Amino acid sequence: MGYSMYMDVAYAGQLADINTYISRTYSASEVIPAGTLIARTEQGKEIAKKATKKEDEILGICLRDTSGINDGIEGFKAKSAIAAISFGCVYVVVESDVKSGQSVYVRVVDDASLKIGGFSGKEDATKANTLKVKNAKFVTSAQAGKVAQIELLGGLELLAVV
Repeated sequence: MGYSMYMDVAYAGQLADINTYISRTYSASEVIPAGTLIARTEQGKEIAKKATKKEDEILGICLRDTSGINDGIEGFKAKSAIAAISFGCVYVVVESDVKSGQSVYVRVVDDASLKIGGFSGKEDATKANTLKVKNAKFVTSAQAGKVAQIELLGGLELLAVV
């Protein structure tokens, strides 16, 4: 196996700034990769799932865990403890080119090669396929398939695109 001499700036789910952030721990209800927007499965439960609808209570973006054998890049298994950042800066993989300052949209419906959980800086042509993440913006620019930094300002919600 060969390794590249150079690596990307970061990995999905990696903290961008450790000075000021808020994260909490939850139990995964399904396989959840680091860098995925997650939501509560049921009111009052500390169990997380991938965010898929406007009504979801957003918990944050699943953080990469560098302390264990499974760092979350391939996905944390169901019933694993996962941490989610709700305030601060985190890296995510983007499904389309994004620019610094753009709003953050998350895919909630699979569309050909684009999967649920993908981040972009614009709504999908079929508006119901993506939802805007309230109180989030891209801090860096990136090409499709690469990592970009998102700033989360707390009070996260999914908003329908009209």
